[in-house]
Amino acid sequence: MLSQIGLIIIIIAWIFQVLSLRNGKNALSDKFVMIYSAGLVFLIVDGFVSGLESLAFLNLVVLLIAGIIYFWMD
Repeated sequence: MLSQIGLIIIIIAWIFQVLSLRNGKNALSDKFVMIYSAGLVFLIVDGFVSGLESLAFLNLVVLLIAGIIYFWMD
């Protein structure tokens, strides 16, 4: 169930990003990065709870990259 929640949150993040692009912005939206990261947290927790440590670790790497991108954004 946690993975479904995480993926729904990531879909919502993509909706924000697409709407931002439609409004003429050619950069990543800070809302996208934050909401996407929240979805990743659910995927990470689900991976550890389900015993899929390698998958959880890879999602954690993606979360760290998203964090770096967020702090590099203007």
